[in-house]
Amino acid sequence: MVLALAALFGTFLWVWPGADVRKLIEGEPAVVTSAGGCVEGGINTGTASYCSADWRFADGSTGSGRTGFSSAHAGESVYAGEDWAAGSKGGLIAHITLKSLIVLAGVIPFAIEWMGNIRSRRRERGKPQSGPDDEKSSHWASLR
Repeated sequence: MVLALAALFGTFLWVWPGADVRKLIEGEPAVVTSAGGCVEGGINTGTASYCSADWRFADGSTGSGRTGFSSAHAGESVYAGEDWAAGSKGGLIAHITLKSLIVLAGVIPFAIEWMGNIRSRRRERGKPQSGPDDEKSSHWASLR
């Protein structure tokens, strides 16, 4: 059971921050060419803040989509991919770090429990097994 939960958290660790890691690898600096349709999100609204924007990369190619922040202005530098944009590469790294720490905080207790189970099984294997048919074991057990 503990292994199954640890595997579930491990998968979650791979998937949840993993999307942002892919963005970090695939993204590149860009400049916003137009922006609009900004939505101020938050805990009360149930959505994250974002803007719809278009941007241009240094090689002249363009992208458009949602930004990961609530205000975007033409001429603003962003770190972007084809259909997403983040305020900066550093902000994306901070986001990945935070997500990873949250998941690790959930994995560590399971790892500690798992290691404790392994140790207790090893201790039990090291003890002599005594049974009703084993006279020597019964004799030594009665002396303790």
